[in-house]
Amino acid sequence: MINKIAIILLGFLLTTSINYAQKSSSKVGLSSLLISLEKTYDIKFSYSDDDIENIKIIAPQTGISLESLLSYLNDKTYLQFKTLDNRYVTVSFLNKTINICGNVLESQNLMPLALASIKVNGYNLGTTSNTNGSFYLQNVPVKSVINISYIGFKNLEISAKELFLNANCKQLYLEESSEILSEITMQKFLTSGLQKSADGSTILNTEKFGILPGLIEPDILKTIKILPGVESVNESISNINVRGGTNDRI
Repeated sequence: MINKIAIILLGFLLTTSINYAQKSSSKVGLSSLLISLEKTYDIKFSYSDDDIENIKIIAPQTGISLESLLSYLNDKTYLQFKTLDNRYVTVSFLNKTINICGNVLESQNLMPLALASIKVNGYNLGTTSNTNGSFYLQNVPVKSVINISYIGFKNLEISAKELFLNANCKQLYLEESSEILSEITMQKFLTSGLQKSADGSTILNTEKFGILPGLIEPDILKTIKILPGVESVNESISNINVRGGTNDRI
């Protein structure tokens, strides 16, 4: 009986500790966390609501010093936390650099794209993806824009903040690029006097026959023989065969 009670108590303690660990490791909104930290440390954070919007992090451990707290917030967010005095702390992007990462994949079959070009717009920073399509880049200005390109695919631009290395690297999908070529109209087919219509037939205008390359004057026989399927067995205009037929069938 005692053993059963001990097992039940042990199971209860394990369940409680697991639930507590899950709760303690869950992310909270930065805006609500800063309000709580202001009361705990008797400080004031100066920030713009737009800068901290949609940012979630794991709450820091309780009881740590203010210096350790600010160091933790700097590491876990793409914001810069800096003390003005013992009471006020500014929160901004000023001179903040971050480490970023990502995985470049094809949008259709989700295959990784190796050697994709990753560049930071306006800065002399860049790298390429490895064989798994992954890349990692250090000291990237937080307000910069990342350009990702690959031959045959549309370029992708994304803010550095979205690639901030805080948890899992973001999946980036590139779409294949395609172009519609403009219609090409040929005024002359091989030479003047030959016109190819839309249905594939060829029109011969002997009055406007031009000179073929290598000749010094227009030659009807040689001009006609250039057309696919036309030949003359004895080099005379009277014995022209079309597509394997005989001259008596013309």
